[in-house]
This record gives sequence, structure tokens and C-alpha cells, in this order.
Amino acid sequence: MPSIDRHFFFLLALTFFILGCEKDYSYRGDVNSITFSADTLQLDTVFCGAPSTTVKALIYNASDKDMTIDRIALRGGLDSQYNVNINGSNSTEVTSLRLQAKDSLFVFVNIFPKVPDSNQLMEIIDDHIDVTAGDNEWTMVLRATALNVTRLKGKILCDNTWTSDKRYLVTEELTIDSAATLTIQKGVRVYMGEKSGFNIFGKLITEGTTDERVIISGARLEKRYHNIPGRWEGLFVRMGSGSIELQNTDISNGNYGVKIDSLSCASLDGVIIRDALHQACVSYAATTTLTNCLFYNCGSSLLSIYGGTVNLKHCTLCNYFPWVTRKEASLAIYSGENLPKTNNIAIYNSVITGNLSDEVKFEGEDGIDSTNCLLSHCFLKISNKKLLAEDGRFKNCITGTDAKFVNRQEYNYFPAQDSPLIGAADSLIITSVPFDLAGRERNLEKPTIGALEVTKEKSPSNKY
Repeated sequence: MPSIDRHFFFLLALTFFILGCEKDYSYRGDVNSITFSADTLQLDTVFCGAPSTTVKALIYNASDKDMTIDRIALRGGLDSQYNVNINGSNSTEVTSLRLQAKDSLFVFVNIFPKVPDSNQLMEIIDDHIDVTAGDNEWTMVLRATALNVTRLKGKILCDNTWTSDKRYLVTEELTIDSAATLTIQKGVRVYMGEKSGFNIFGKLITEGTTDERVIISGARLEKRYHNIPGRWEGLFVRMGSGSIELQNTDISNGNYGVKIDSLSCASLDGVIIRDALHQACVSYAATTTLTNCLFYNCGSSLLSIYGGTVNLKHCTLCNYFPWVTRKEASLAIYSGENLPKTNNIAIYNSVITGNLSDEVKFEGEDGIDSTNCLLSHCFLKISNKKLLAEDGRFKNCITGTDAKFVNRQEYNYFPAQDSPLIGAADSLIITSVPFDLAGRERNLEKPTIGALEVTKEKSPSNKY
């Protein structure tokens, strides 16, 4: 046989072999062939007029056969507020996709919700990913909650009130002019964008209640950002003219919580400050009053005092910052020749604890003694127990390594039933602080140290 014939038959045989080995994708599946990583893909809450983060879903070929998917499409098409990438294609529809047995493909989804024409505060936005193969159809629901927010930046030059029928997003630095008062009513939620903050030359008032607190937090709404610090700058009460009156207010995720500058005034009642990158509260030559406040998990001190007049009653300062090794004590009081004069520091019935061996620190002894500084009936984490007995700045204080909260890891700072805080507070002080942070009446005979009172057999399960 001529050589050319042998080559011809070899190529012909090879062709038939390859064709015989090619996978058969003619199968179109049955009702159980396609499954999804989630029947409903729930996106995080997002602001109207801004894109969400992108999330992924998987479409599985659950059958034992290779199959062809005739069509995968975003039901809303080009009019949808969702954006999709299906198996690498940015189109809202792809066709004739081959999917091997037990294999999967990716769908990436985000949403860019429109700003509504109405004053509607919140909207649930749904769409669908439809999958078709032969006579079979499968659907995955896309769902997101969109918040309609009022965006703010620049200056507030005259009196202004923020109401609970709106949500507010501070996108950049917001300055309250010295002639202006900003009042934030109960139940208002304020979201702070990166590099945003309050510069307070005038007055800031929050009117939260125990049931409808004012909340000021970072603008990232995903659950994983709940306790991430450094998402915005903080509240800065500026020298001389600035003042704040905060009632039942939560402040979280900033570089700082509140910084109060020289000759300014601050009153914080029922305020929770958590997860700040640096201090929760700094009082610099200011007049500061803290009542029923809970500060926890910040990267530096929870309260730093540089002179002035500071008064604490029934506060809980608990610092177990998880992100970096903290070096500053939860309560740091500074004095010295180049620092402001201390007029009076009075701390009553308060908890100061954390993961350092000493959570109370006096930096520079000049100008701070028993004539202008008193810590009375407090629970303090201090390694030198002799200090409490011999230093006149401490009166009827107790020390220990564990204040015994219900569940500190879950941010429940109610004292447990065996807590040393119970019954150890000065009952004379509670005449001016008759209710605790949760709005419950204090025990008149045996009050509890700290912001949260124990009044029943079982401590509440509320998280703070």
C-alpha cells in the first residue's frame, strides 16, 4: 500500500477516535439538575445613589451528566438596578453554556440603587437570575435593602434639627458654626463616611432615649465592619465656644470618640463609645461630665484627662481592644508644667478595667493630689493593692482582675450574679443618678458599681 494511503487511514482513524471521545453536552437536565449556593442572595444594606460591594453566587450542575444551559439571564435586564457578571461575561444574559457534571460557575452581583423621587426611607429591591435548559427553569432571588439618606458636608451656619424620619450620611467634614446649634432627635441614625467628622464650634445636642437611641457610626454597613475602628474621624469640640450635650447616644468606629478642647463644655449621659482606633474620650482643660457612660474596646485610653474639671458617676470603662497591643491605661490622667491645671477630678461608683495589669495611670504627679482628685467606691484593675490603702486619692475602692460581666465577649456588660460590683457602690451618689444606662431604677440600698445596675435575680441578656 502506498505511503500516502497509510497516512490517510491513520488520520481518519484519529479523527474518529477524537470524535468518539468528545463529551456529550446534549443533556438539558431535569428539575433537580441545577442548584444555587443560595436560593436568595441577600446583599448588604446599601445607600441609594451608591454602589454596594460585589458578592458572588454559584450555579451548580448537581447531576451526574454534562449538560448545556441554554440561557442564564438577569430578569430585569438593562433596566435592573443590579449589575451581574455571569461566568466572566458582563452581559445581563448569556446563552449556550456548557457545564460539566458536579461542576459550577460563578455569578458576581452588586447593586446601584437609584435615589427615589419620594421621601421613602427604605426600600427592598428584588430581581432574579433565571436559568433555562430545555423545558426546565430555575430561579435565584436577588434582594437588597436600600436606604435613602440625606447627604451632608460643609458648614451648619444656623440652628438645625435632624429628625427620625430621615437617615443622614456625613460625607466629609461637617462644621457647626459658633452661632449654630445642631439638635439630633431620638432614633436618628447618622452614618459617617471615611475622613468625615464633626467640628463643633457651636453646640451639638442629641436627644436619644433608652428605647430610641441616637446612633453615630461608620458608613460601611456590612456586618464585618461592625467593630472595625478608624472608619471616620470623630467628634471634636473646639476651643472656647464649642459644647455638646449627648443623651443616650452610641458612637462607634471612629479614630476617636469625643475630643473636648480647652475651655469647652461636654455633658455625656447614657453614652456608649466603642471601637475607636485611639481614645474614646479626651478632655483637655475642659469641663466634662460623664454619667451612665459605657466605653469599651479602643486602641488607647478610654478616657484621657489633661487638666480642667472632670466628673464621672456610674460609668463603665472596659478595654479589651482586639486589634493591636494597647499600651495606654483605660483611665490616663496627665499633669505637668506644660499641661493644663487640674481643677477637680471626681470619679464615683465607676468600673475601670481591661487586659492590662494597671488600668489607672497618673502621668506626672505634679498638680494632682487628694485635694483635687478623688476616685470613690470604684472597681479598679490596679496591680499595687497597697496604693488603694495609702493614696488619699482613692476612697473605698476595690480591685481585682475580673469585674465579672455577663458576657464580655458578646459585649454584655451587665454584672453577673457573682460580680464584685453588686452592692459596692456609694448609695449617696445614686440620688443624682437614680436610673442606669438601660433606664432601670437603681437599687437604693445596695447599688451596683458601673453604668448597669443589677436589680433582678437574673441579669438581663441585653448587649451593650
